[in-house]
Amino acid sequence: MGLIELRDYLRDKGEVAAADIARHFGVQMSAVDQLAGEWVKRGKLAQSLPGGSCSKNGSGCSGCCSSPTGSFYRWLG
Repeated sequence: MGLIELRDYLRDKGEVAAADIARHFGVQMSAVDQLAGEWVKRGKLAQSLPGGSCSKNGSGCSGCCSSPTGSFYRWLG
């Protein structure tokens, strides 16, 4: 997987979990994060973490934090 392959995949898919990208290309998530970081620096890719908009209600998570771990990437163009 290279920068162009990652770009094309994200253009087609929109927002994708890093784990799904790693699985698709058969690479480690660290490789995905490293290449994606290059696109983030260039302003072409947005990175978000699961549970980023989670609201806790005093008694713990209200259920929105149960998403998978790892980053999500969204192609900005």
